[in-house]
Amino acid sequence: MNVKLVGLALVLICLITMALVYHNYLVSNKPRKARYYCAVYPYAWNNGTSLNKTEFEQHIAIVKDLGFDGIVEHTVFGFYDEGLLDWMLELTGNYSLDVMFALYYFNRSYSFPFPDNAWFNRTGFMTSDKDLNLYVEWLKNISSIAVKYSHFKGYILFYVFQHEMHDFWMEQINTTKYEKRMQILISALNDSKPLYLTAEPWGAENSTKDVYQYLPKNFTGVDGFALQGYNFIIDDIQFYLVEEQKNYWSKYFNETHIAEFGYRTKQNEYTHGRASSEEAKARMIREFIKRTWSWDSFVCYFGLTDFPPDGLDWGLIYDNGTYKLSAYAFKELLKK
Repeated sequence: MNVKLVGLALVLICLITMALVYHNYLVSNKPRKARYYCAVYPYAWNNGTSLNKTEFEQHIAIVKDLGFDGIVEHTVFGFYDEGLLDWMLELTGNYSLDVMFALYYFNRSYSFPFPDNAWFNRTGFMTSDKDLNLYVEWLKNISSIAVKYSHFKGYILFYVFQHEMHDFWMEQINTTKYEKRMQILISALNDSKPLYLTAEPWGAENSTKDVYQYLPKNFTGVDGFALQGYNFIIDDIQFYLVEEQKNYWSKYFNETHIAEFGYRTKQNEYTHGRASSEEAKARMIREFIKRTWSWDSFVCYFGLTDFPPDGLDWGLIYDNGTYKLSAYAFKELLKK
């Protein structure tokens, strides 16, 4: 009996070992289909102050060194208002990095430097034609600049809602008026480049049931959906949630991508992206890359630096530009 148990244990060990070897083989030998991007947000990083062009170029050089295919720029508003949008696109082109824009609704009656209220109250999207039209004009302006560049690969447009104003937005998101206003935003962006919708993970693991099912999906001019690939259990990438989202959104859109995934070791009231340590963060990144390696999609890590607005350590680099362990996880796999 003991001999049989030992034999069975050896068989199980061999099977597990073979599975791990095969899993690593997929990354080291199978051609990569996924295009990995890194989110950058220099105006948030500098607390809303003017761009430090030297520092930004250093960050772009780091993105290139880590093996990323491109960046997703989350603070387009700052580059535009400071007259630096062409400069940023030319710089990234010089580094052979692709660029996408992540676009959030904000109150365009304000200009740089923006007060917090420009971001934290988006009700004007539904209540003010003036606010909506100002933002639409801004979308048209940034779009007309970006489409001139061949390495600009498209837009990631957020559905407009806020978890901070739950009751208000739950009354809005499944109305005809909301759908029409979202279509106005979509139509404002030059359709010579792809446009992907995304939605914040409001509702955590239950986002699909709590929020996503109510969002309108029958738009024209949308090329696909870019999901939020965050975990909610510490030190577990919960990739089944990514697959569930992919299956859900694939019913409505032709393409599915990953707008964001990321991990932080500092904790706050929000539950997404949790890791217990920098070592765990690096391990989870490796696992996420391996799970998405063969996807014909773009996959974006959030982000290069830590994120002062929420005080969390999402970044791959420290404030002085040196690499965290998590940065080496990308470099190890993407630069093979």
